[in-house]
Amino acid sequence: MYQNKKRAIYVSNPSRKRLIAVFSVFAFCYVLLLLKLLTFQVVRDEKLQILTRKQETKTITLTSPRGTIFDRTMRALAVSIKVPSVYIDPKILEIEDDKIRKLLSILKMPKSIWQKKIKNKDRRFVWLQRKINPNVEKSIRDLKIYGLGITYEWDRLYPDREFASQVLGFVNLDGKGVEGIERRYDESLYSDGVKLITQPDGKGRSTLVSKSLDLERKKGFDIVLTIDSGLQYFLEKEIAEAARTYHVEAGFGTIMDPYTGKVLAMASYPQMNPNRIDQSSASSRKNRNVLEVFEPGSTFKAFVMTQALEDGIVKPGEQMNCEEGTLWIGKKKIHNPVQKTWLTPEGVIKYSNNVCMAKIGMQGGKDLMQKVIHNFGFGQKTGIDFPAESPGLFDPNRKWRDMRLANLAFGQGISVTSIQMVQAMSVIANGGWLVQPYVVEKMITGTGKVLDVAPQGRKQKMYSEKTIAEMIKYLTAVTQPDGTGKRARIDGYEVAGKTGTAQIYDPKTQSYSHDHVVSSFLGFVPAENPAMVAYIVLYQPKEGEHGGTIAAPVFQNVMQNALPYMDIEQQ
Repeated sequence: MYQNKKRAIYVSNPSRKRLIAVFSVFAFCYVLLLLKLLTFQVVRDEKLQILTRKQETKTITLTSPRGTIFDRTMRALAVSIKVPSVYIDPKILEIEDDKIRKLLSILKMPKSIWQKKIKNKDRRFVWLQRKINPNVEKSIRDLKIYGLGITYEWDRLYPDREFASQVLGFVNLDGKGVEGIERRYDESLYSDGVKLITQPDGKGRSTLVSKSLDLERKKGFDIVLTIDSGLQYFLEKEIAEAARTYHVEAGFGTIMDPYTGKVLAMASYPQMNPNRIDQSSASSRKNRNVLEVFEPGSTFKAFVMTQALEDGIVKPGEQMNCEEGTLWIGKKKIHNPVQKTWLTPEGVIKYSNNVCMAKIGMQGGKDLMQKVIHNFGFGQKTGIDFPAESPGLFDPNRKWRDMRLANLAFGQGISVTSIQMVQAMSVIANGGWLVQPYVVEKMITGTGKVLDVAPQGRKQKMYSEKTIAEMIKYLTAVTQPDGTGKRARIDGYEVAGKTGTAQIYDPKTQSYSHDHVVSSFLGFVPAENPAMVAYIVLYQPKEGEHGGTIAAPVFQNVMQNALPYMDIEQQ
């Protein structure tokens, strides 16, 4: 029995060793587990932080395609194109010095800008350069830079560069309209930006959650303008040539259908290229026809005379004493370059007589002038669908002294816009109706539905047929061989119009300048059945001065091309 017990103890020794070994292994694993838990709860090393951030996402909004802007013949004037944009992840960016030099050379980026963009290593997405030239995309990809990526956005392209630029306006880097039609109809043209959602992977690298972005689904409404590219070209060309010839500070003009209010062309000089907006001046971005205010001068006489005829203050054919070209009102003198003693109302307009117009203004008084301003739409916005339209400048509360009445009668003492003048002359051209100017004819939705957005209101009868017929006769006399607007004559057509040369008021001296003027011509053609009203303004010319000398020929040149283009038969 003793031997058996001893044997049992001897046999159990290996089992005990195995138990100790197994226990040791479990104890070691337990210690490891405790250490791991401690790391999880306390240390939270960089790898764990990256893994935790795996669930974090970042959303970047990309620009979407805007609606196309067409002229009235469906010629595209503003379109959206897909272009590459470059971004980086500063945290994982790996790039050698030679590749930095190549990259910055391709992007034409200063090194200081590069250093600012990569400085913050905690940012996981930084735009390096948006909307780059597509021609350099391959060169960037060939550098194979770890931490640099390329995605695609939509950019605005104006195929004809400066053409109709101040009408169209432009957009900012985020695709929002800033000026012109782009601004006025931004909500219709603009679409919600496409969302680019990024998420760090297990190694902290930014990746797209979605690999396929539907960039086509966000397109805004297309817009069809009333602008005719042919007429726009004629107007821009002639204004630019005149501006360079006479060294003007600015030149601008408008062509409008007098019956409907459709603006057929609208030009401003100097021009700007909306594709290179950073290279343009603030003044060159303005649509001066809607924003610029100025005193109209003698073109305003047409409206005062119309009201005077309507009210019976003057009668057709009556002889008016024009005081041999000089009229004193207190200590102020009004004079006329063309000295005439006796003139009919037609002669007053034909020779642009200041003295007789001043006498009409004083005779009609406050009541006459208030009717002129109201009935022709001055002192208020025309309602044209263009942003920031100016209502002009006129103070109805100033005392109606004789000198003020006299000045107003020949277009001084009131500031107007080009579009107001075109609207006013359309009243005479269309038979006495005040119509609302507009630039956008219709919109086309993504499903192809056409929305008519042309204004239906603001059309009021203001003057009798008799008054209008008489006034058209007077304005036609202006372009006769001995009239002030003879240089606006067009062979085969009767032209009605009025010249203007307004001195510019200098607030520093509180007087009118003898050196700075606004030269203009406002007219319509054919005189008896007008197809178009046009206004030409040359602001502060350094060569030449009188509207009949420098602005009337611009009107003539534009209309000589426009009439056959519009299939208007000769009379």
